Amino acid sequence: MLSAQSMATSQSSAGVANPKTSKCAYWLPAHVFVCWPANAVLLDLKRNRYFGLPLPESEELQRLLSPGAAVIDGKAGETSRSLAHELLESGLLLREPPTAQIVPGSAHLDGDLTSFGYERRRSVAVRAHHVANHARACTWARFAVSLRSFYSVACEVSDRKHAKSNGRTTIDTEQLLELVSAFQQLRALTFTSKEKCLFHALALTRFLSWYDVFPTWAIGVRTTPWAAHSWVQYEHLLLDATPEHVVDFTPILCI
Repeated sequence: MLSAQSMATSQSSAGVANPKTSKCAYWLPAHVFVCWPANAVLLDLKRNRYFGLPLPESEELQRLLSPGAAVIDGKAGETSRSLAHELLESGLLLREPPTAQIVPGSAHLDGDLTSFGYERRRSVAVRAHHVANHARACTWARFAVSLRSFYSVACEVSDRKHAKSNGRTTIDTEQLLELVSAFQQLRALTFTSKEKCLFHALALTRFLSWYDVFPTWAIGVRTTPWAAHSWVQYEHLLLDATPEHVVDFTPILCI
Protein backbone atom coordinates (compact mmCIF):
# COMPACT_ATOMS: atom_id res chain seq x y z
CA MET A 1 0.00 0.00 0.00
CA LEU A 2 2.83 2.41 0.91
CA SER A 3 5.41 3.35 -1.69
CA ALA A 4 8.71 4.77 -0.42
CA GLN A 5 11.08 7.34 -1.89
CA SER A 6 14.47 8.09 -0.37
CA MET A 7 15.10 11.74 0.48
CA ALA A 8 18.66 11.39 -0.78
CA THR A 9 17.59 10.58 -4.33
CA SER A 10 14.90 13.24 -4.54
CA GLN A 11 16.73 16.27 -3.18
CA SER A 12 18.49 16.93 -6.43
CA SER A 13 15.69 18.08 -7.96
CA ALA A 14 0.16 23.52 1.01
CA GLY A 15 0.37 20.91 3.19
CA VAL A 16 -2.47 19.99 5.54
CA ALA A 17 -1.47 20.15 9.17
CA ASN A 18 -2.21 17.20 11.41
CA PRO A 19 -4.77 18.15 14.10
CA LYS A 20 -3.28 18.31 17.60
CA THR A 21 -6.45 18.22 19.62
CA SER A 22 -7.78 15.69 22.09
CA LYS A 23 -10.75 15.06 19.79
CA CYS A 24 -8.61 13.23 17.22
CA ALA A 25 -8.54 9.46 17.06
CA TYR A 26 -5.15 9.39 15.32
CA TRP A 27 -2.13 11.68 15.20
CA LEU A 28 1.03 11.97 13.18
CA PRO A 29 4.26 11.38 15.12
CA ALA A 30 6.42 14.45 15.71
CA HIS A 31 8.84 13.30 13.02
CA VAL A 32 6.20 12.68 10.31
CA PHE A 33 4.66 15.33 8.06
CA VAL A 34 2.01 15.01 5.36
CA CYS A 35 0.68 16.96 2.40
CA TRP A 36 -1.76 16.25 -0.41
CA PRO A 37 -0.39 17.50 -3.77
CA ALA A 38 -2.83 14.94 -5.20
CA ASN A 39 -2.32 11.65 -3.40
CA ALA A 40 -1.00 11.83 0.14
CA VAL A 41 2.76 12.08 0.64
CA LEU A 42 4.24 11.47 4.09
CA LEU A 43 7.74 12.57 5.08
CA ASP A 44 9.42 10.51 7.81
CA LEU A 45 12.31 12.62 9.08
CA LYS A 46 13.81 9.84 11.20
CA ARG A 47 14.07 7.47 8.24
CA ASN A 48 14.85 10.21 5.70
CA ARG A 49 12.11 8.85 3.44
CA TYR A 50 8.93 9.89 1.70
CA PHE A 51 5.97 7.53 1.52
CA GLY A 52 3.13 7.80 -0.99
CA LEU A 53 -0.45 6.54 -0.73
CA PRO A 54 -2.88 5.74 -3.56
CA LEU A 55 -5.87 8.07 -3.90
CA PRO A 56 -8.45 6.02 -1.94
CA GLU A 57 -6.06 5.57 1.00
CA SER A 58 -5.09 9.24 0.74
CA GLU A 59 -8.70 10.29 1.23
CA GLU A 60 -9.03 7.83 4.10
CA LEU A 61 -5.93 9.23 5.79
CA GLN A 62 -7.42 12.72 5.68
CA ARG A 63 -10.50 11.37 7.41
CA LEU A 64 -8.49 9.48 10.03
CA LEU A 65 -6.58 12.65 10.94
CA SER A 66 -9.74 14.75 11.21
CA PRO A 67 -11.05 15.67 14.68
CA GLY A 68 -13.68 13.21 15.82
CA ALA A 69 -12.66 10.52 13.30
CA ALA A 70 -13.23 6.91 14.25
CA VAL A 71 -12.99 3.58 12.47
CA ILE A 72 -16.49 2.69 11.29
CA ASP A 73 -18.23 -0.61 10.55
CA GLY A 74 -18.77 -2.29 7.21
CA LYS A 75 -16.58 -2.21 4.11
CA ALA A 76 -15.46 1.37 4.75
CA GLY A 77 -14.57 0.39 8.29
CA GLU A 78 -12.46 -2.50 7.02
CA THR A 79 -10.51 -0.10 4.79
CA SER A 80 -10.05 2.28 7.72
CA ARG A 81 -8.84 -0.47 10.02
CA SER A 82 -6.47 -1.86 7.41
CA LEU A 83 -4.92 1.54 6.63
CA ALA A 84 -4.72 2.58 10.28
CA HIS A 85 -3.10 -0.75 11.21
CA GLU A 86 -0.48 -0.48 8.46
CA LEU A 87 0.39 3.11 9.32
CA LEU A 88 0.55 2.33 13.04
CA GLU A 89 2.80 -0.67 12.37
CA SER A 90 4.99 1.48 10.11
CA GLY A 91 5.38 4.15 12.79
CA LEU A 92 3.63 6.75 10.63
CA LEU A 93 0.55 7.12 12.85
CA LEU A 94 -0.15 7.29 16.59
CA ARG A 95 -3.18 6.62 18.78
CA GLU A 96 -2.26 9.49 21.11
CA PRO A 97 -0.74 12.95 20.63
CA PRO A 98 3.07 13.16 20.34
CA THR A 99 4.79 14.52 23.43
CA ALA A 100 6.96 16.94 21.43
CA GLN A 101 6.76 18.48 18.01
CA ILE A 102 8.57 20.79 15.64
CA VAL A 103 7.01 24.25 15.61
CA PRO A 104 5.63 24.57 12.06
CA GLY A 105 5.94 27.58 9.81
CA SER A 106 4.31 28.33 6.47
CA ALA A 107 5.38 28.97 2.88
CA HIS A 108 2.92 30.89 0.71
CA LEU A 109 3.17 30.04 -2.97
CA ASP A 110 0.09 31.94 -4.08
CA GLY A 111 0.07 35.58 -5.15
CA ASP A 112 3.03 37.49 -6.57
CA LEU A 113 6.27 35.74 -5.66
CA THR A 114 9.52 37.68 -5.90
CA SER A 115 12.96 36.18 -6.39
CA PHE A 116 14.76 38.17 -3.72
CA GLY A 117 18.22 36.70 -4.23
CA TYR A 118 18.00 36.94 -8.02
CA GLU A 119 15.70 39.74 -9.23
CA ARG A 120 16.74 42.13 -6.45
CA ARG A 121 20.27 40.90 -5.93
CA ARG A 122 22.95 43.55 -5.56
CA SER A 123 26.65 43.79 -4.89
CA VAL A 124 27.63 44.40 -1.26
CA ALA A 125 30.95 44.75 0.49
CA VAL A 126 31.76 41.30 1.88
CA ARG A 127 33.22 41.63 5.36
CA ALA A 128 35.29 39.25 7.44
CA HIS A 129 32.26 38.29 9.52
CA HIS A 130 30.40 37.32 6.33
CA VAL A 131 33.28 35.03 5.33
CA ALA A 132 33.51 33.46 8.78
CA ASN A 133 29.78 32.90 9.13
CA HIS A 134 29.50 31.55 5.58
CA ALA A 135 32.21 28.99 6.34
CA ARG A 136 30.56 28.02 9.63
CA ALA A 137 27.16 27.67 7.94
CA CYS A 138 28.47 25.52 5.10
CA THR A 139 30.38 23.27 7.49
CA TRP A 140 27.29 22.80 9.63
CA ALA A 141 25.09 22.09 6.58
CA ARG A 142 27.58 19.57 5.18
CA PHE A 143 27.53 17.54 8.40
CA ALA A 144 23.76 17.97 8.74
CA VAL A 145 23.09 16.50 5.29
CA SER A 146 25.63 13.68 5.35
CA LEU A 147 25.95 12.50 8.94
CA ARG A 148 22.88 13.42 10.97
CA SER A 149 19.30 12.28 11.34
CA PHE A 150 17.12 14.67 9.39
CA TYR A 151 14.78 14.84 12.36
CA SER A 152 17.58 16.09 14.62
CA VAL A 153 18.47 18.72 12.00
CA ALA A 154 14.85 19.91 11.71
CA CYS A 155 14.52 20.06 15.51
CA GLU A 156 17.70 22.11 15.78
CA VAL A 157 16.56 24.57 13.11
CA SER A 158 13.16 24.91 14.81
CA ASP A 159 14.58 25.25 18.34
CA ARG A 160 17.22 27.76 17.25
CA LYS A 161 14.69 29.87 15.37
CA HIS A 162 12.20 30.10 18.19
CA ALA A 163 14.81 30.52 20.93
CA LYS A 164 16.63 33.40 19.24
CA SER A 165 13.78 35.15 17.45
CA ASN A 166 11.91 35.78 20.74
CA GLY A 167 8.59 35.63 18.94
CA ARG A 168 9.54 38.20 16.28
CA THR A 169 7.75 37.58 12.98
CA THR A 170 8.96 40.55 10.93
CA ILE A 171 12.36 40.93 9.24
CA ASP A 172 14.15 44.04 8.03
CA THR A 173 14.06 43.37 4.29
CA GLU A 174 17.02 45.66 3.59
CA GLN A 175 19.17 43.73 6.05
CA LEU A 176 17.85 40.49 4.58
CA LEU A 177 18.76 41.59 1.05
CA GLU A 178 22.28 42.54 2.09
CA LEU A 179 22.87 39.24 3.89
CA VAL A 180 21.47 37.11 1.06
CA SER A 181 23.58 39.02 -1.44
CA ALA A 182 26.72 38.51 0.66
CA PHE A 183 25.94 34.80 0.97
CA GLN A 184 25.39 34.46 -2.78
CA GLN A 185 28.64 36.22 -3.59
CA LEU A 186 30.55 33.87 -1.31
CA ARG A 187 28.64 30.82 -2.53
CA ALA A 188 29.70 31.56 -6.10
CA LEU A 189 33.32 31.20 -4.94
CA THR A 190 32.89 28.08 -2.82
CA PHE A 191 30.30 25.67 -4.25
CA THR A 192 27.68 25.23 -6.95
CA SER A 193 24.05 25.13 -5.91
CA LYS A 194 23.05 22.85 -8.81
CA GLU A 195 21.36 19.69 -7.48
CA LYS A 196 22.20 20.78 -3.92
CA CYS A 197 18.99 22.52 -2.96
CA LEU A 198 18.83 21.02 0.53
CA PHE A 199 22.45 21.82 1.36
CA HIS A 200 22.08 25.33 -0.07
CA ALA A 201 18.85 26.02 1.85
CA LEU A 202 20.28 24.75 5.14
CA ALA A 203 23.52 26.69 4.71
CA LEU A 204 21.62 29.90 3.92
CA THR A 205 19.24 29.36 6.86
CA ARG A 206 22.18 28.83 9.22
CA PHE A 207 24.10 31.81 7.82
CA LEU A 208 21.13 34.13 8.36
CA SER A 209 20.60 32.79 11.88
CA TRP A 210 24.02 34.14 12.94
CA TYR A 211 22.48 37.58 12.37
CA ASP A 212 19.25 36.69 14.20
CA VAL A 213 17.37 36.64 10.89
CA PHE A 214 14.93 33.74 10.61
CA PRO A 215 12.93 33.29 7.38
CA THR A 216 11.15 30.04 6.57
CA TRP A 217 13.02 26.95 5.47
CA ALA A 218 10.69 24.87 3.30
CA ILE A 219 10.61 21.44 1.68
CA GLY A 220 8.01 20.74 -1.00
CA VAL A 221 7.06 17.75 -3.13
CA ARG A 222 5.33 17.06 -6.41
CA THR A 223 4.09 13.70 -7.62
CA THR A 224 3.99 14.02 -11.44
CA PRO A 225 6.85 13.55 -12.07
CA TRP A 226 8.09 12.78 -8.57
CA ALA A 227 10.48 15.37 -7.15
CA ALA A 228 11.29 17.13 -3.90
CA HIS A 229 12.78 20.58 -3.52
CA SER A 230 14.04 22.73 -0.65
CA TRP A 231 14.21 26.51 -0.50
CA VAL A 232 14.21 29.53 1.85
CA GLN A 233 11.40 32.08 1.86
CA TYR A 234 10.21 35.16 3.74
CA GLU A 235 6.54 35.91 3.12
CA HIS A 236 6.37 36.12 -0.71
CA LEU A 237 10.12 36.66 -1.14
CA LEU A 238 12.08 33.64 -2.40
CA LEU A 239 15.67 33.90 -1.18
CA ASP A 240 17.36 31.11 -3.14
CA ALA A 241 14.95 30.23 -5.95
CA THR A 242 12.73 31.71 -8.64
CA PRO A 243 8.95 31.35 -8.74
CA GLU A 244 9.34 28.84 -11.59
CA HIS A 245 11.44 26.65 -9.29
CA VAL A 246 8.81 26.28 -6.56
CA VAL A 247 5.27 26.83 -7.86
CA ASP A 248 4.82 23.19 -8.85
CA PHE A 249 5.67 21.99 -5.34
CA THR A 250 3.37 21.52 -2.37
CA PRO A 251 5.06 22.38 0.95
CA ILE A 252 5.31 19.40 3.30
CA LEU A 253 7.71 20.79 5.92
CA CYS A 254 8.09 24.47 6.80
CA ILE A 255 10.13 25.78 9.72
